[in-house]
Amino acid sequence: MSGQSDLPGGFVSEGIVMAKVSRLSADKSAIQSYIASSVRVHGGELSERLEAKLFPRGVPAELSVEQVLYALVEVLATRYETFAELDLRVSVENAQDSRGREERDACVAALRQSVIATRGIIDAFWGSEASRSVGLAGETPERPLELLVYAQFAQLALERGLADFELILQISAPDTAELAAGLKVHADALEERLSALGLDERETQDAQNRRLLAAEDWNRHYVPVAAIVEHLFRLGDMPAHAERVRPTRRRRAGKAEAVDLEAIEDAEVLGEGGQARAGREEETEG
Repeated sequence: MSGQSDLPGGFVSEGIVMAKVSRLSADKSAIQSYIASSVRVHGGELSERLEAKLFPRGVPAELSVEQVLYALVEVLATRYETFAELDLRVSVENAQDSRGREERDACVAALRQSVIATRGIIDAFWGSEASRSVGLAGETPERPLELLVYAQFAQLALERGLADFELILQISAPDTAELAAGLKVHADALEERLSALGLDERETQDAQNRRLLAAEDWNRHYVPVAAIVEHLFRLGDMPAHAERVRPTRRRRAGKAEAVDLEAIEDAEVLGEGGQARAGREEETEG
């Protein structure tokens, strides 16, 4: 039930299901992308400054500070990729669950109508006592599982026939086996849909649990990575850039700052207040 796509805005196409990246996912993407952009644009200059301070006698041949900077960014980026994949999967699962519930409701309506019609036929030909004998008494249930049990009981009773009841209408009576078969068709359809929906919902819950763990993992690594990049900028005498990437309270909560969103083009997000924001891919110095 997973879906993958390179469509902009986080859309995923799987059959008729379309999913968008969530606000939480878009904000995390904006935050980590802005840090990556800042390092990409200014990493060379910062590397030279830090190399001069950290390795005044020269950087070892097998290592450069720039490689260290990129490695720091990659720590956060790989964890974001894991989170984003699971976030989109949850979105797809939720959309499929919604479709599954619609199909379940359609099955409920069809079975309920079949039960009511069957009861009407029995009442007309054999009387209300005959209906009660096969379990068709009282209000017809509306809840899916209750309706299923109600209909299946009537189906089994009708398969045994109504030989103990005299016909009210002296005309050819309906075949009770055919009435039972009619109920069975709709009952089987509902039972199959309920089983599939239960599996879908368990898969959705599993995806949500794994997304939560991935979000916690990203949060756990964000602050140290952002703080290191911030202070390396400060160490390299680049305080303005340090200030722009520092882990603010808002960022610590997983919410993007305005400057983060400037680096994201057409970041379409879901949820209250969701809106498309246009920006630039690379940070430029004003």
